[in-house]
Amino acid sequence: MLTVFVFVAALVSPASPDSVIYPSLANRGMSDCRPAGLATASEPPASRASICRVRRSYTADDLSKRLAAGRNVWRDGDELTFAWKGAAEAVELIGGIGAPMAHLVGTELWVLTVRADSLDRAVVGYSFFPSSAGGATPAPPTVYWRGPRAPPDPPRSAVLHGRLVSDTIVSAALGARRSLTVYIPPQRGKTAIAGVIYMADGQSLPEYAAILDTLITMRRLPRLLVVGIHSDPGPIMPDPAKPGEYLPDARSREYLPSVDSARFAAHERWMLDEVIPHAERTYGAPGERNRRALFGFSNGATFAAAMGLSHPDRFGAVIALSPGGGAKAFAAIPRSTSRDRRALQTPRLYVSGGLYEPGFRTNARALAELFRARGAQVTLREPAGGHDEVIWQLSLPSALTWIFGSNGAGRQATRARE
Repeated sequence: MLTVFVFVAALVSPASPDSVIYPSLANRGMSDCRPAGLATASEPPASRASICRVRRSYTADDLSKRLAAGRNVWRDGDELTFAWKGAAEAVELIGGIGAPMAHLVGTELWVLTVRADSLDRAVVGYSFFPSSAGGATPAPPTVYWRGPRAPPDPPRSAVLHGRLVSDTIVSAALGARRSLTVYIPPQRGKTAIAGVIYMADGQSLPEYAAILDTLITMRRLPRLLVVGIHSDPGPIMPDPAKPGEYLPDARSREYLPSVDSARFAAHERWMLDEVIPHAERTYGAPGERNRRALFGFSNGATFAAAMGLSHPDRFGAVIALSPGGGAKAFAAIPRSTSRDRRALQTPRLYVSGGLYEPGFRTNARALAELFRARGAQVTLREPAGGHDEVIWQLSLPSALTWIFGSNGAGRQATRARE
């Protein structure tokens, strides 16, 4: 998984009477829960946040006992509490729910309680990311909390029946050597490859390939090729002209048309003029529009959507999970200039935004409306999860079945929650 951590100094309010310091939630996509009874008659139920932070009293004794019993997370009704103990100046809860943790004054205890919809069917990844004046420590592996009705992990091959291939291309468009990871499906007699998926953040393909490989082996999907296009690994760099601020990372510059239009256009040429011809020559990727799909998550989802909207004559479907960038990025997507009659057929869209990632959920809804406005068939899902690769992996089987399954092409567009 491609993960970038940026430490932002916590802005805190004065210690409350219960001796808990609550960091600011500014620019976090989450707000504090309304106290009970404060909802107004003019506020429609749909406007209520699907996740919010709860401010409450805690005791060091209670938190310490729970931690001593090995409980870093527990549920109480529609609330989920996370706790951690250690010396730090700030602690971030990272994973599916990204938020700063509150500090119990005079202790090494840190806590966060959220009120969230649909916890029964939720999958929430989390880990604790402490930081101090000496810098942030490496984040520990993500752990998962699951509600009693949460979907099981999709089946995945322990040993692939197909195979993964590492490849590189010296790109004229980008002026650099760039990597690909390609999944080649297992043979099935003389059956040809049915479709190809061009995947953003292709370095993450192995985890997704294990799921796809199982679906193909179980004959729930036809033989599908995946071309994983690696994203630029360039780190986030400080802005020399603006102390305390950072320049856009290389991945954002290539994936979001609103950040760096020239770099986005170069990456677009790299994909269309170099990757696709190479995949068709080398791996037998199908060239027909209705057999090509695009797949991405986060900023990669916005790139996949942009390619689909800008080149509807080339791609028949888009899978966009937790799209990033927002309205500014969507507005900057170049319009198609193709005169091909197929350019009038906007690709079908499978898009999702989790209940616990409010900003990305808003993006998913906006992207769905954008595709619908151009006449596309759209499936919009809102799983009980956050900005989390496990949620994206859970979404993959239904997305691929909708697009490539035996009835996928004729299925009516739907809008539903998983």
